[in-house]
Order: sequence, then C-alpha cells, then structure tokens
Amino acid sequence: MKKHPPFPIPVVVEPVETGEETLDYLPLPATMETYSVPQLPEPEAFVDHAAALTALDAVRAALDAVVAGDTQTPRRIDLSVLDAAERILIQQTLGEGEVSARIEGDGESIRIQEAVFAGVWRVLIEQDGRLIEDYVEVATVPARVRDAVRTGQVPAPIAPAEASQTMNAPALLAEIADHAAAWNADAPPHIINLSLLPLTPADHALLNTWTGSGRVVLLSRGYGNCRVSATGIPTVWRVTYYNSQDVVILDSIEIVGVPDVVCAAAEDFADSARRLRDVLIWMRPAEGIGAIPAGSV
Repeated sequence: MKKHPPFPIPVVVEPVETGEETLDYLPLPATMETYSVPQLPEPEAFVDHAAALTALDAVRAALDAVVAGDTQTPRRIDLSVLDAAERILIQQTLGEGEVSARIEGDGESIRIQEAVFAGVWRVLIEQDGRLIEDYVEVATVPARVRDAVRTGQVPAPIAPAEASQTMNAPALLAEIADHAAAWNADAPPHIINLSLLPLTPADHALLNTWTGSGRVVLLSRGYGNCRVSATGIPTVWRVTYYNSQDVVILDSIEIVGVPDVVCAAAEDFADSARRLRDVLIWMRPAEGIGAIPAGSV
C-alpha cells in the first residue's frame, strides 16, 4: 500500500458551540400615531347647548371660506363667551391632532393644539395663571406662532477666539446669517442638514449659543416625533426628527417663516371641511336644533 507523506499543515478542529445563534438587528418601530375619529358626544348633548353647535358651524364656515379663497370671513372663533360645558363639547368634537405648540414669554403662556381636522387650532392664552383668551383659529398655523418668531435679530459675527476649537461652525454661522438676513415671505426654505456634517462638540456648543433659544416649541407626532424649536433669530428654526425609540434620525436648521412639517397643507382644508360637515350633520337631531343651511352640504 502506498504511503502518503504527512500533511504539512496541522489540522485544528474547533469545538462546536451548541448554543443557538441570535440575530442582532435594529428594533422595529413600536408605535405610530395615526388619525383616529374623536369620541364624539351624542347629538342629545347639544340640545341644551346650541351655542356649541353655532361655534362649530362658524369653524366649518371658516374652512369653507379658506377653500373658496375668501379672505373676508373671520378665521377666529371666540370660545370665551361659551360656558364650560359648551367648551367641553367643542373639545370632544374637535379632538387632538398631530401638532401641538407652546409659547412662553412676555408674561404669557400660550397653549395650542391642532384638532383632528387639519388646519383647525385651539388656542388658549394665560396671563399670570389666568385664562384671558380661548378661541379656535382656522389657518395653516396660528398667527400667534408667526408673531412670536418675528422679534430678534441676527447676532454679530463671532470673534476668531470663540471659534478656535471648532471645525465647521464658523462656516455654518455665516451661511445662516446670510440666508436669515435675505429671507422674505416668497423665499423657499433653506435647509441645512446637520446630521450629514462633521461637527465636533465645540461646533454644536457654538451653534447653540450663537443661534440662542426662541419662545416657540412645536411637536409633531406621527411616525416618531418631530420637535420644531424657534431660535433667537427670526425665521431660523431647529428641526429634529426622532424615530419611535426617541433616537435622533435627522437634525437640521431651517430658515423659513414656519417649517412645513407643522403647517396644514392647502388640500387639508377641503378634507377638514368635508369631515367636519359630516360630523355636524350627524350631530343634529331630526328635530330641535336647526339644520345646516340648504346647499352647503
């Protein structure tokens, strides 16, 4: 029998692991905010509170006016003249949508909540802990949000010593200053994606200090959250997106009147008008409370 020479490379047999392998992957999204029909009050609840239905009719009329391009119909419906029960009925009917906002400063605390009908906003204004205004506004975004970000000015350029430990912040600040100074209502949004830039902790610190903090914070809930914060510079916003695990997935600076992510779109008003009209038809008993005017449905 022919003999084979010894194999020149030693064979090492690794022990076989008996444990099961586990896959390591990113967690799947856990929750997602979606539109849900509000828990509507029963029609009978309005029999003794017809003023609540009148206010809701005014909201519907304002929506129709926006759709028709009418700029004369009032877009703000005062709820302070209603009693507590009527305001509760309106809140139950409008529900809570994706966007909420808070404005602090100048002795006021303003809470804003979008309804499930996009473009319809409930605005409550407190002063020294006392409610002084309560109204519904039909708009892409409430006027108080726009007004609160019009104050302030572009800061002076930073001194070279302030940027000594930074890498890209000086160029970013110059870009922000140029676009903020040149901004006008017809200008398209200018977006700086900070997530794609190599920024050091010193860059972030200088950017935050130079832009400052404004009075307005908005939160848009949906597939994860989006936090929109006004800076101390008019029309300059910090927009941060989070996934459903509250991990930052996009951080950006937007130079714009108000970021689109928290604004109602033009097509939203027609959809909201139709859905609110359907709700009001359902709420009106066959007898008792007046019907929606003929031809408006």
